[in-house]
Amino acid sequence: MSSSNLEEYDVPAGAGGRTLRLARREVSESRLPPLVLLHGSSFPASLCYTVPLGGVSFMELCARLGLDTWAIDFRGYGGSWKPEDDGAHVADTAQAADDLSQAVDFICSHTGAAAPDLFGWSWGAAVAGFHAARGGNARRIALCAAQWLRDTPSPMVTPEAMSRSYRHVNIAPLIEKLAARSSHEFLEPLATAVSGVAPLIVPTGSARDINDHWMSGRPSYDPAAIAVPTLVAVGEDDADTPLTMSEQIYRRLSGEGNELATIPDATHYCVFEPARERLVQVVHAFLARTEAEATAN
Repeated sequence: MSSSNLEEYDVPAGAGGRTLRLARREVSESRLPPLVLLHGSSFPASLCYTVPLGGVSFMELCARLGLDTWAIDFRGYGGSWKPEDDGAHVADTAQAADDLSQAVDFICSHTGAAAPDLFGWSWGAAVAGFHAARGGNARRIALCAAQWLRDTPSPMVTPEAMSRSYRHVNIAPLIEKLAARSSHEFLEPLATAVSGVAPLIVPTGSARDINDHWMSGRPSYDPAAIAVPTLVAVGEDDADTPLTMSEQIYRRLSGEGNELATIPDATHYCVFEPARERLVQVVHAFLARTEAEATAN
């Protein structure tokens, strides 16, 4: 991990020594439940949330606001167990939601919390939505840069992704794209971290879900089935999962206390951009505000 303030846990996940890797940035005192961060399709949590961009990681930004922050690597990612590359689905949304349920059980047992809060970015938003829609344990959830139905091709849906269990991720074009909104100096820790795990190989399950669900008119979860307050957040410059997708999800939510927020100067990759500070503030305000409302009632 990239910070001495982080703790790591390898949580049992079935027979054969299978484990799920969790990271924790603990705070001395928090009045809110633990916050669990869910990563996207192309990067494990160790790259999304623990790398100190601009001198501070995403997890540290959360901790500075008093949040006991956890992150999970789903199966096939980072430090978690790796299924065989036999062409079968690895880490599709349903499987990742199973991993999340196991992580939530561990976190609640470890901390004494009744239920955690969830933050899912990109594919992680689909996992959070799937988990909550099927009644999984969560107090509040935040869906950021969330996927919804699309009528355009996805660059992730390739012959390799459709036929193999894993794919290679070329991060160089993304670094150049992100540098235009920040700087190479800001992103250097990310490039260094990726080079340390090169080649970056990740599962194809989420790409197959795009093909089988989001490009086929069949959502992988029903937002109307989510019973807990939900924040839907999206970067104002997100061209990959634009505001129109977030609006469709938000309109389908049927519970109380839901919010829709746009993050200024942010793209789909907001967790790697300077705008992530504003994103964390919006998420924290949502979590704290709903807690205050619950207390008042």
